[in-house]
Amino acid sequence: KTTTTTTTTKANNKLPAGTVVFRINCGGAAWTDASGQQWEADSILYVNTGDVMDYSPTPVAGTATQNQYLYQTERYRYDGINIPNLIYTLNVPFAQSYLVRLHFAEMFIYNAFTGVRVFNVAIEGNTVLANYDIFADVGYATATIKQFLVTVNDGAVTITFSPIAGKDQPKISAIEVIAQ
Repeated sequence: KTTTTTTTTKANNKLPAGTVVFRINCGGAAWTDASGQQWEADSILYVNTGDVMDYSPTPVAGTATQNQYLYQTERYRYDGINIPNLIYTLNVPFAQSYLVRLHFAEMFIYNAFTGVRVFNVAIEGNTVLANYDIFADVGYATATIKQFLVTVNDGAVTITFSPIAGKDQPKISAIEVIAQ
């Protein structure tokens, strides 16, 4: 797990704002981006199901050339098994607020049309993206980041990607969790 060494006190029992708790390259290997930020490899320790895909070397718009790898890999919900949702459960050390950044890019050429891959995303049980269509939002092979401030009281940031009947499966390229 990628972490920043921090000091906490028993009086406040929280991480200092800006502390990176997780940076996960979903579906990909451990990697360092152009800014020197460490991204850890995706792990079945964090996610309940899914399959992975690597679309290298397809170019990705909306991000620096050196950072394209982050968007060329993905984890997606595999519908060949009987698990309804793709769920990441990321344990955090303290009950506090966290900024959750979800990184997306529609890299599957057959989904390069509006309405093909549409899904919902909930964090801590609250829907943050309803009927989300990456292609309709930013187009094909284009990076986008959606960020949400959430309060965690149960020891884990739970991110649920839910499919919509008749649409292709949910996917994610990368996840960041940062203490606030």
